[in-house]
Amino acid sequence: MTNPIQHQLYQPFPKLDSPLVGANGQPSIPWYYLLLALWQRTGGSSVPATAGIIFDISAGATESVLGPVNSPFTFTAPLVGFLTSAGGKIELNRSGTWREVSLVGGSFWLMAGDSVRVSWFGQGPPEVIWWPSK
Repeated sequence: MTNPIQHQLYQPFPKLDSPLVGANGQPSIPWYYLLLALWQRTGGSSVPATAGIIFDISAGATESVLGPVNSPFTFTAPLVGFLTSAGGKIELNRSGTWREVSLVGGSFWLMAGDSVRVSWFGQGPPEVIWWPSK
């Protein structure tokens, strides 16, 4: 007797020998279907389908180097935008609870009112840049 789920087009987990990325640099089909299934089963996107453009770096939306001095450095987004940090531990507060989201910096979409806390040790502070929406 064969497993009927194993032969479905949308197999839930790829075979372990399936390459993650294909020759074209895109996720291979089995891994793409897994990522799609995970995305759909965890609630999909948190951005409404009618949101339109939420990030626009055209004229009037120039970036700002925030220049943190003391660790931890906290920034609260005044509007929707993008924050990048070239290092440090990053924590995000959107619902009243601080959540650790990275130990090595990174790039993060922020909604108005979101707070980010950047902590670092050793060498000076990381470069933190705020990219506001228009």
